[in-house]
Amino acid sequence: MLQRFFFLFIVALILPDIYIYRTIIPYTELNLLVKLLYWLPTILLFMGLIHFLYLPNKKAQNININHWFIGALLFFAIPKVVFTICSLAGHTCNFFFSWDKIVFESAGVGLALITAGYILVKSIFAYRNKPVENNEEISPLEQEQDLDIE
Repeated sequence: MLQRFFFLFIVALILPDIYIYRTIIPYTELNLLVKLLYWLPTILLFMGLIHFLYLPNKKAQNININHWFIGALLFFAIPKVVFTICSLAGHTCNFFFSWDKIVFESAGVGLALITAGYILVKSIFAYRNKPVENNEEISPLEQEQDLDIE
């Protein structure tokens, strides 16, 4: 189940980046280094997802790191998905109805910025309002092992 969840995150990271890279970035006059740096956040978040999938952290002090990573993942992935959906809707309406697609792309940029701001504010306030506990978290597998021993 966890692998399917992370597969969804990987798709949300990769597909919008490919769409944006192939449709918008070629028309800008950026050098090759800047075009390659575009992929840096996606590569780092992808490596973090692999870390979550295969190297789970079981200590309570790593919960803060996990919280910030999930916040960063949502901060980068969800606005790109929102922009891609709005841009694709603009291309579809341009194809069928001859509507101007720049309106949809502008709306996509606006909605992506609002979404990124919302995610940023929510992750900061969720971190501030989080109760502090010194107890270590026990995974369900360790709980079952403790019950088997008794």
